[in-house]
Amino acid sequence: MGIRYRKSIKVAPGVKINFNRKSASVTIGGKGFHKTFNSNGQTTTSVNLPVKGLSYTDKKGRKGRSSSYAPTARYENSRSSSYAPAAHYKNTGNVVKAPAPKEKKVTAKAVIPDPPTVDVAVIGFFIIVAGFFLSGSSIPAGIIVALFGASCIYAYIAYKKNPDSDKYISESQLTRWRQLLSVSSGTSSELVEKSLPVLLDLKAATEKYCNQLPESAEALLSTQQKIIDFSEFVIIKGDNPKKDYERYSALIAKSHK
Repeated sequence: MGIRYRKSIKVAPGVKINFNRKSASVTIGGKGFHKTFNSNGQTTTSVNLPVKGLSYTDKKGRKGRSSSYAPTARYENSRSSSYAPAAHYKNTGNVVKAPAPKEKKVTAKAVIPDPPTVDVAVIGFFIIVAGFFLSGSSIPAGIIVALFGASCIYAYIAYKKNPDSDKYISESQLTRWRQLLSVSSGTSSELVEKSLPVLLDLKAATEKYCNQLPESAEALLSTQQKIIDFSEFVIIKGDNPKKDYERYSALIAKSHK
């Protein structure tokens, strides 16, 4: 069973700092209306409507966790499938089924992240305030929290001083990425979610064409090239598109001999 941690600190009337294992957030407002700014870049607006039991919630920006996609069986490595030990079958007289192999969760990540926004700096400020209050009960914990908040502010200031830094994705790169997906808008974190199913379909196509060699040589390399085009911006964890292209090229050369 997973361990969860959540703590809220009230720093002023209508202002709370929230902490969990993966992120920190600031909530401003009361029961009728409040807005939450998450350190992962997500903003949540909640409004309790006049009708009892009805409320409105709107979430924008980056999600707090990486998007995941449960792949179909064709992406699984059959050698990693688990099975019940032989002792489980010995002299029982009953048929015991081996447990089904666990599905691998496929995740994609942006090669170049979004630049920090002013919201990140604001959250960093409130985190520093929270660290100050936390130091009353634990000085080391307060220092750690305050340093994290300071790093958020520093990241925003450093980006504003050098907006052309290669550390963050540029608008021209976002434009090319959107063109690959045939969409007109979206931040880096939003485009990662849209790219994952496309990359999985392209990977499935390369597997199919690989099994149809040598007739499918041109289609195989063309499909793998599309994956390489995406790899400038997003990549599936564990993949190496350029190395795969070289491997497919070697298979094609071998199949034509």
